[in-house]
Amino acid sequence: MAQETLRKLMANDQMLNISVQLAGRQYPLTVTAEEREVVQGLVATLNTEYDELHHRFASKLNKQDLLSMLLLTYAKKLHDAQQQNTKQDIGDIAGRINQLEKVLDLALAK
Repeated sequence: MAQETLRKLMANDQMLNISVQLAGRQYPLTVTAEEREVVQGLVATLNTEYDELHHRFASKLNKQDLLSMLLLTYAKKLHDAQQQNTKQDIGDIAGRINQLEKVLDLALAK
């Protein structure tokens, strides 16, 4: 994380000011050249998902409610991904502990 922050600070002169449109509103952003394409792709995906929600719930929900639903959807996906990574990390650690136990058993058996 610190290396990423340092890289961004060092690349400050390579920062780009872009404007993206999300749910009909313009938002100015400062991104690196590397981030630009990713951000634009994310914005396109978000707009598509917003439009789908708008078509389903336009008569019941306002723009803020729709954006809140979209935010919650992504927060849930992020949470699930983090939980999955945590489970995978725990499995990796357990595997390493088992390997260490075998090495110790062999060493103590001598």
